[in-house]
Amino acid sequence: MKDLKNVSPDEASAKEEEYFKNLKVGLSSRIMDNPVVISITGFTKLFSLVTMLLGLYAIVDITNPFTHNPLVIQGYSTPFISPAKTTLFNHLESASKNEKMKNTKYMFAYNNGKSTARVCTDLKQKEFESLTGMTDAIADDESVVSRYIDVVNG
Repeated sequence: MKDLKNVSPDEASAKEEEYFKNLKVGLSSRIMDNPVVISITGFTKLFSLVTMLLGLYAIVDITNPFTHNPLVIQGYSTPFISPAKTTLFNHLESASKNEKMKNTKYMFAYNNGKSTARVCTDLKQKEFESLTGMTDAIADDESVVSRYIDVVNG
């Protein structure tokens, strides 16, 4: 065996080239250069991109922005003012006649057919849901109405 200190740079470079040349001919390199594997990899990357974009679209669909300094509406008031007639707002309007809701206040957001409400109340969430009838209320699009409401106990 040769002493490593006495190896010339040209010899070392030739051995390195031979090593990498043999490595490229290996089994993993032949599998990864196969057109079927390249196609499958491309389709999985395309699928993940489409999935990511659909996930972002779902997030945009759920959120509904509130305007700066939105109008605060008393929960126990007549007439009850809501921005639109939707399933969510109809439940809140029907509960506005109940005297237990006198310390409840709402902020509404309505945009492109989506409705959201923020609620500040002294009631517990279960009690609030039972008074408004939103416990198991199903909207027209088969989604639970209470998903679009934030209840803050203050």
